[in-house]
Amino acid sequence: MSTTDATETPVTPAEPQQPRHYGFSVLLSGFARMWRAWLPAIIVIVANAVAQALFVMTNPQVSWEPTFILLLIGSILVFLVTGAVLTAGAFESVTQRVPVGLAFSRANRHFWLYSIWVILQTVVVLIGTAFYRWPGVLLAWLTVFIPIAAIDGQRNALGANFRAIWSHPFRWIITGIIIAVFLVFGFLFGALNGFFIGGVVGSFVATLVAGFFAWWWLTAWACLYRSRRGAPADQV
Repeated sequence: MSTTDATETPVTPAEPQQPRHYGFSVLLSGFARMWRAWLPAIIVIVANAVAQALFVMTNPQVSWEPTFILLLIGSILVFLVTGAVLTAGAFESVTQRVPVGLAFSRANRHFWLYSIWVILQTVVVLIGTAFYRWPGVLLAWLTVFIPIAAIDGQRNALGANFRAIWSHPFRWIITGIIIAVFLVFGFLFGALNGFFIGGVVGSFVATLVAGFFAWWWLTAWACLYRSRRGAPADQV
């Protein structure tokens, strides 16, 4: 006769644990994985660079004129679409290769959630920058996971952002400091580009370079966002 209690609760298999999606360096892991989404990333980066260059072709002046307002709205919309697709590709490329359809599908599914959070994040950063440059930089750093959380479908992207920071505080600090160094050189590049090139071509070059680095850094942050604290690293 079996001695097993008939009322014993059946054992359910444990859910698979999320691995750590980075190795020695979050940025190096991001650089290795970003190429899994190379086609959708290249499409939107080039398209955005062309569009932003066309928006400044007539050298519009800041005003309340309908032409300027329409150009500004068009520029923002293109920027949001580009950001959504890049972020979606970065999010998915942490674990798999990303065809065009997959990146655009995730971007489309969470586009408005992503747009609302990114616009709010941008406004907050601009307010901080209005007082002085460093408060704006600090606010951008403190909210760096918001675009990824939004494209992940997290309605409370701010809460998800701080949970990601709390899960990996040391990696968040080190990665942010390294990116800040890159941004200093980027500022110098932008100044030289504006002085020696400028205009439509300068806008195209600046937007193209910025898009490439945004793609890389988004993938690096996505590696951190999707990693479980203390888990063994998977293969890069």
